[in-house]
Amino acid sequence: MRLFIAIDYTDEVKDLIQENVNIIKPRLPRGIKWVEEENYHITFKFLGDVSKNKIDTLSEILEDTTKQFYSFAIQFGNLAVIPNARRPRILWYDMVEKTGIANNIFRILEQKLVQEDFKKAKRPLSLHTTLARIKYPMKVDWKAVFNKTSPITKTINCSSLTLFKSKLTQKGPLYSIMNKFNFSKK
Repeated sequence: MRLFIAIDYTDEVKDLIQENVNIIKPRLPRGIKWVEEENYHITFKFLGDVSKNKIDTLSEILEDTTKQFYSFAIQFGNLAVIPNARRPRILWYDMVEKTGIANNIFRILEQKLVQEDFKKAKRPLSLHTTLARIKYPMKVDWKAVFNKTSPITKTINCSSLTLFKSKLTQKGPLYSIMNKFNFSKK
């Protein structure tokens, strides 16, 4: 089954994100696959296809790791397209975590997962919220589009990591929560 680890949002935060998506959408051409509002999250680690016999081990690793850390705060950074404005592939919010706790969690989690034969991440942790996937190169004045949006000033309290199952369909992915792993209380 296809799995990923994320920080889930409350409905209130998803609504704030959607307000800006509603401003951006009409200003962009076709050829963009938008993420559904209910699927917004902060990507932490994509695991890919995981066999059912590894789920218990994965859950133990997540439980053990999250117990070692206190909850922490993340803020919304800038809207951006990656890899760059000339050849955009993904539209996302860059997320900012100033204490380094998220990187420490990722590092320890990664070590434990690799020891249990899970795939090593290809890139370092990059906290973000994907808003859309761009199907083909397009000329857009991204700065002008992003300037129409309102900054999201709400701070996100990250009190858990969520293990999501992702089922790919013709209409897009369907996410379901498999389990939540709470950080220690501060």
